[in-house]
Amino acid sequence: MVSELESPWIDLLRQLDPLSPSMGVWKNSDEALAGNGDVDYFAPRSTWPAIVSSFRAWAGSHGFEYLPPCRHRPGALYLIAVHRERHRLMQLDVRESFVLAGSEILYSGDLDSLVDANGHGFSQLRPGAEATLKLLSKCIDRRGRVRQECPELESVSHGVGVDLAGARQMASLLRHGRTAADRLIVSIAAGHPDEAAARSLVRSSRIAAGLDPRTSGRLVAYRLRRRSCPTLAWILSHGQRLPPRLDPWIGNVRRVHHNAESWLDLEALEEPTGAADGAFIVIAGPDGVGKSTLREGLTEVLRRRYPVWSGRLSGPLSELRRSKRPEESRGAPAVSGSAVSKIRVLYLFVDAVLRWLMWTRSWLKRGGWVITERGWWDIAVYPTRYRVEQSGRLHRALGMMGPRPDLILVMEAAAEEVRTRKSELSEGEIRHQTELWRSVIPHRQPHVYLDAGLAPKVLLNRALEAIEQSCANGLDLTPPQ
Repeated sequence: MVSELESPWIDLLRQLDPLSPSMGVWKNSDEALAGNGDVDYFAPRSTWPAIVSSFRAWAGSHGFEYLPPCRHRPGALYLIAVHRERHRLMQLDVRESFVLAGSEILYSGDLDSLVDANGHGFSQLRPGAEATLKLLSKCIDRRGRVRQECPELESVSHGVGVDLAGARQMASLLRHGRTAADRLIVSIAAGHPDEAAARSLVRSSRIAAGLDPRTSGRLVAYRLRRRSCPTLAWILSHGQRLPPRLDPWIGNVRRVHHNAESWLDLEALEEPTGAADGAFIVIAGPDGVGKSTLREGLTEVLRRRYPVWSGRLSGPLSELRRSKRPEESRGAPAVSGSAVSKIRVLYLFVDAVLRWLMWTRSWLKRGGWVITERGWWDIAVYPTRYRVEQSGRLHRALGMMGPRPDLILVMEAAAEEVRTRKSELSEGEIRHQTELWRSVIPHRQPHVYLDAGLAPKVLLNRALEAIEQSCANGLDLTPPQ
């Protein structure tokens, strides 16, 4: 049966084929072409930026709305596009590796010899190889037992039967448990799955996972996060149906995954480019002064040349809860006692240091840029936001010890003007915050004060000039016309 969605899918998969010989469809192509599911693809990580670019262009040319990719599942990339008129969600799942019992058992680069062109003109795994991957990913439980009826329901028995050579060749490519996998495949072809072979295969994977716990750790993080990820939470529960409240869902997806493409651009670089390090820019100032607007403008300019991470940074520790309507920092009662406040400040400091060591430093060394708001010194300006007491000495000491931004852009404006944007704060509180931003930042920390009352283009030009002079000497950061 030919679906109205068949032509767009075929067009996309034919466009992806020339990118690498180590990529192609590994399952679900027939269902997707009939309009009943997603497409499961495999490809090396180095090709992911090109795949995302092709998917975005394809979506636009066929009337779909492209959404940022989801990277929360280890070794996988979820590409999503929606068609409002057809009320359809199009999903391309790209995998770099395949996992069994917490261990990566196969990589996409190993599959060159098992890819064939199908009747639609794009690359796909041989039937036996596809059946083996379905067997490993769907038909073996955590205890190493083969789920009853799964080989028949997932067409594993059929695939092994028509292409036993391809299935056994796939087994020979596994990183561990090859002999057990081969025995299991042969037994399925004979109609009697070898449970001992399945248990042996899972046991080998668990041993490998113990020797390299990074994959297991990423899987645990994925299981904890997938319920809060709007993309994963929806497609795992509802498949390719669109949410009834589409606009809020799309907005949430864009918010959660807005930096995903920058990650891909940087990770695709197998070696450092040799270019200058990136820069860590913080935009600060009283609430309502326009920090987010300036951050978005800087991000738009810098992304023309560099990978940019833009947003509010959060470390491996969970963030302290912020009140929805902050109290005035002067004259407001202390949220907690002195000892608890100090513990919370230390908690935030450790979070910032871990974030720097685990991610920010390597991102900057490889040429990526970070643009964020508030920064460390916001704790000293507005302690009630973080439910701590005013403690200038502790904030200043930790701020001097921890990672420092390359430049802090402090925005200022008349209290009356800011009040029109942020009505929750009084003019007195706004003036107080402005005064504190003039006093809390140490002289050794590079910072520049900007007049937020300027026209947006003028303000953006001033910010770019300050960045170019302070941390990007010799670079041409041309602002938009």
